[in-house]
Amino acid sequence: LLQELGREIPVVETKAEKAAPAGSFVCKRSGRPGTQMPRPPFRGPVGEWIQTNISKETFDEWIGLGTKIINELRLDLSRDQDELVYDYGMRRFIGLADEKFEELSGEVPPAPPAEYVEMIDTVLTRSGNLESFGGELHKQV
Repeated sequence: LLQELGREIPVVETKAEKAAPAGSFVCKRSGRPGTQMPRPPFRGPVGEWIQTNISKETFDEWIGLGTKIINELRLDLSRDQDELVYDYGMRRFIGLADEKFEELSGEVPPAPPAEYVEMIDTVLTRSGNLESFGGELHKQV
């Protein structure tokens, strides 16, 4: 309709484009400008993907939420199954799809015990607001 009226069609920018000056780092998960991590958070191609795509601010947010997950579900990261739960939560939080994980690592992402998947999804949908569980979330597993 604008063209029919002889008017110029406006250029629409995304929120990330408006907020981020040219050349700045934009987090692929949040879409917000942020700080790129100076080095990968851990070794290997998955760590490099995180450094390339996820801002330090978003990854720090994961560390805080991951700590809540460890505490609420009473995970012991020296146990393989508990480490799988934590890693699953991290992948879900940062938006690392199973297909991308497999492409990067050459391995199918290890699945956590099924009873934990729903709990992790609950934690993530509540953005870590777990006070209503009163420290009893682990009893639901």
